[in-house]
Amino acid sequence: MKQSKKITKKKKVTTKTQLAKNNPKTKTKSIKKRQGFFRSLFGSGFPKIDLSETASNVKIVANLPGIDPKDIEINIDESFVRVRGVTHREQQEKGEKFFHFEREYGEFVRDIPLPAKIDARKVSANSKHGVLTITLRKIEAETPRKLTIKKK
Repeated sequence: MKQSKKITKKKKVTTKTQLAKNNPKTKTKSIKKRQGFFRSLFGSGFPKIDLSETASNVKIVANLPGIDPKDIEINIDESFVRVRGVTHREQQEKGEKFFHFEREYGEFVRDIPLPAKIDARKVSANSKHGVLTITLRKIEAETPRKLTIKKK
């Protein structure tokens, strides 16, 4: 006597999470979310800068190609400089189809810690061909005061 076993195939149920994992748009959002996490830890890295120091000045040179100087804001403290701005997307032509997006658009902020204390009133900034140069005058160091101990 043979027993017949009923073989049932399990239906593969696709959940919303599985659909989201396979959706290219969702993958991009996930990658951007992770990038945002790392940017919050390490800074955005935009704009790319060179930071140098001389005996009397601190100089920051930042690459800001294609950004109008009117769209850049610079805030200065005695120990850091904040460069904030916005990049605008160019108008898309009707019928234009993109295959790859790499350039980023929108607001950016970069806090730059300074190697020396500066006088926030003695600062200059200029922009030429997409390169921003900020020159900050250092505060003259006070000479240490020598204290003599009196005998009683």
